[in-house]
Amino acid sequence: MGKYRVAIVEDDPLSQQMLQDILRIDIAHCEVHCVFGGVEEALAVLKNTDIDLLLLDMELPDGRGFDVLSGLDEINFEVIITTMHDSYMLDAIKHSAIDYLMKPITTTALREAVGRFEQRIQKQKLRSESAGSGLPRINKLAIAHQTGLILADLRDIIRLESDGAYTKIFMHSGSMHYTSKNLKHYEEKLAGQLFFRVHHGALINLLHVRNYVKGEGGHVVMSDGSTVDVSRRRKEQFLLQLGI
Repeated sequence: MGKYRVAIVEDDPLSQQMLQDILRIDIAHCEVHCVFGGVEEALAVLKNTDIDLLLLDMELPDGRGFDVLSGLDEINFEVIITTMHDSYMLDAIKHSAIDYLMKPITTTALREAVGRFEQRIQKQKLRSESAGSGLPRINKLAIAHQTGLILADLRDIIRLESDGAYTKIFMHSGSMHYTSKNLKHYEEKLAGQLFFRVHHGALINLLHVRNYVKGEGGHVVMSDGSTVDVSRRRKEQFLLQLGI
C-alpha cells in the first residue's frame, strides 16, 4: 500500500509542526504533501492537486476552514477538523468530516482519527471491487432528469465532467445531460466498466479515447474532439488501463 497524501491547513506554525511530526513519526503510512496557512493559499493549490486527507483548522486569517471546502469544485478527499472551538460541530457533520479534534491535539487522538479515515477508504475500495467483479456489468446508466430518468447506453457516453456538486455528461450524439449527482457518484456506479477518472474533475470512456499526448500528465483527445488533462498522479495507472 502506498502512502496517503495529506494536506494541512493551519495558520499557527507550532501546530503545523506538531501535526507534521505526529504524522511523520507515529503514522508512517501518511505523507504530508502540502501545508497552508490560510484559505486562499490552500485553494490556489488544492484545486489542481490530488490528496487523500485534509487536516483542516477552522479559524484562519482570511476566513473559516469550511471556506476551503466550499471553494473547491469537488471534494475527492476525506476531512478531519482541527480546532479550539466546539461551535463548528454541526457544520462538520454536514460536511461528512471523519472526526472533530479539539486542540491541543494528542498523538492518540490523531492516530485514532486517521484509523477511521483508513476504515472509510477500505470500505469504499470493497464497494468498488464488489461493483466491478461481483455484480453483473451494466450497459446503461440511469441519469436523473427533471422529468424522470434518462437511460443512456454506456457506449454512447464520451465523458463526465464535474461541475461543483453537479455533473455534465457528454454524449456521442453531441447532447449534454446536466445532473444533480456528483462525479464520485458516477465513478462508483461505473466501477468495473470501461471508464477511468483521469483527474479530479473528469471521468472518461476509454472506448472514446482517440489520442494520448505525452506531457507531465499528458492529455487525451476524445472522439468528439474534446481534450481532457490526465493528472500526473494518475498517469501510470491510466496508461496501464490502455495497455501501454
